[in-house]
Amino acid sequence: MTGDSVQAEPEFFAPARDGRLTHGGPRRADGSRVFCHPDSPAYVIRRLWQRRAQLWQDVAPGDLTFPQFMVLAVLSEHGQMDQRTLGTHTRLDKSTAGPLINRLHANGLIDIAQDPADRRRKVLGLTDEGQKALTVTAPYATVVEDMLLAPLSPAQQADFLALATRILSAEDGDQ
Repeated sequence: MTGDSVQAEPEFFAPARDGRLTHGGPRRADGSRVFCHPDSPAYVIRRLWQRRAQLWQDVAPGDLTFPQFMVLAVLSEHGQMDQRTLGTHTRLDKSTAGPLINRLHANGLIDIAQDPADRRRKVLGLTDEGQKALTVTAPYATVVEDMLLAPLSPAQQADFLALATRILSAEDGDQ
């Protein structure tokens, strides 16, 4: 490839029949995409994630991470379950959930037992220590969410959550 040659963008970035671009986001004068730009959806989503993570670190007591908190909350709400079901509830993939579950178990926050009906299946449950950690941390999770959304009016917060949920529902086929 020479310095003057340009590789064609994949078809899904091509203009639609009406001339609009099929994927939004900022573009350079020549029409090429700008991915690391404050108006790029990926950039904004990443910054929101970083902001939420920083708020969690600043506000939540102890060493419990937000994904660990989610696992404890799901086990508290739904009771014992296998790792696959937990992954469905928390949207944690197997490679993320495995080490996270091992840390929670090592810290005495969850139990792991074999399912007597299927010895290949492990059942996860919340320990008393896990419930205590959840009870202590839960109010701070609410504070973090409130702080994250504080710049928005209540109506804007509702709109933001509705739009984000719509995007996620498209992934799940729930449109």
